Amino acid sequence: TIGIFVVPIVIIALLIAFSGGDKAPSSLSRGGDYEKLAQEHAQGERFLDYINSAYDRLENDEPADDVSAYLDLGFYKNELMDIDGAIDAYLLGIEKFPTHEVMLSNLAHIYENKKDYTRAEKYYSQLIEVNPRNVRALVDLASMYRYYFEDKDDKIVQVVEVEGLAKNPNDPNLLIFLANYYRYDVQDL
Repeated sequence: TIGIFVVPIVIIALLIAFSGGDKAPSSLSRGGDYEKLAQEHAQGERFLDYINSAYDRLENDEPADDVSAYLDLGFYKNELMDIDGAIDAYLLGIEKFPTHEVMLSNLAHIYENKKDYTRAEKYYSQLIEVNPRNVRALVDLASMYRYYFEDKDDKIVQVVEVEGLAKNPNDPNLLIFLANYYRYDVQDL
């Protein structure tokens, strides 16, 4: 009888653990870690002004201000090392503006810096879906596959050759990346 109760709890715990966990918060609020972190940062007071200005823009009745507000919140919170606050700002911004390339790129880089490569992969892939000509995103994703995933070597060629060069023929960054990959990493040529 104890198994009847334990099994559903374990299943729920596993679903939560493997669900990605990068759901956007329902809203952002003033205050928190970034205010304490600003006291220790050389540009902290200035960054706090930018953050407060961003919150003001989110609270006004001009939806056109929202994109720059989310970008500023994410950027300046990240600069202050309020990484979770930056992630929340970008996730909420992406929820409202799912094709915004800078937000997608910044979020992917934050996750990569946190060594959360699965989430970084998700946002690099989403960025490439939005703009298949974004060479930086293609190289960044392929680099992650090359250096941080042991089981995704096949995806390097897929991203750079099949997807990247198809949309960006003869791009020197993609060609150099591919040449280095084949020269240093592929042993059976």
